[in-house]
Amino acid sequence: MIFWVSSDSIGPIRAASSRIFAGVHSKYRRWLDGMCSGISAVADRIAELLDEKIEGVAILTPIVEGTEAKGRVDLSGIDFDKLADLFAKSPKVTAEQLKDEAEQKAAGMAERNPTRVQLVERLEKLVAEYNAGSIDAETFFEALKNFIKDLDEEDQRAAREGLTEEELAIFDLLTTPDPKLSKAQEQEVKLVARQLLERLHELVDAVDWVRGQETRGAVWSEIRVRLNALPEDPYPEALWNAKVDQVWDFVLRRYAEGASGAS
Repeated sequence: MIFWVSSDSIGPIRAASSRIFAGVHSKYRRWLDGMCSGISAVADRIAELLDEKIEGVAILTPIVEGTEAKGRVDLSGIDFDKLADLFAKSPKVTAEQLKDEAEQKAAGMAERNPTRVQLVERLEKLVAEYNAGSIDAETFFEALKNFIKDLDEEDQRAAREGLTEEELAIFDLLTTPDPKLSKAQEQEVKLVARQLLERLHELVDAVDWVRGQETRGAVWSEIRVRLNALPEDPYPEALWNAKVDQVWDFVLRRYAEGASGAS
């Protein structure tokens, strides 16, 4: 399917992009305030970086070359050799297209797993350098290629860890940035993440659990009970309490609408 982007539609596209990144920031604001610094300006900065117009762009997969339109691709199946050929003909447009795809994917990955917010920060910094003229289009293009390869690596990490995406999000919350675990302890924490998620779905799916004091209390208690199974040595009381709060905040935001919140 081909979608043509006209100059009249650039404004709505830019506004939609801004809402995506603003949503990532606001949805996890409480967690991010405790885990990261300097992220408060990400949404505004990303919106600013979308100011340049790209008109008559066909959104296609795979890359299609032509005299009237350039191709945009699904990051999961990029042919970088063909993309390089396209870049040689239209470096600025190709780099901008790749940047837009990277922004969209990084935002989605951070929304599913808030520990990935550093991906958004990293891309924001790279785009800011390009916009400021600190790096040229060719350097920007090469950096974007490396960034996208890292995105793909991260996208496959759940499978490598033997976890689902949801389980990985909880596992990452329990292990990022601390504590440092042995291999045996990692397996224990993965088991906790699996068991907690399984029980959470029983409690929150298809139920407006947030509005009910009893159901809300049940979810909070379940998180504490399941996290009691974390290995004791790496999780002293202060760290354990912090992890309980982080997981609760994540669950409250991710699963606030029952089954629909997990989609």
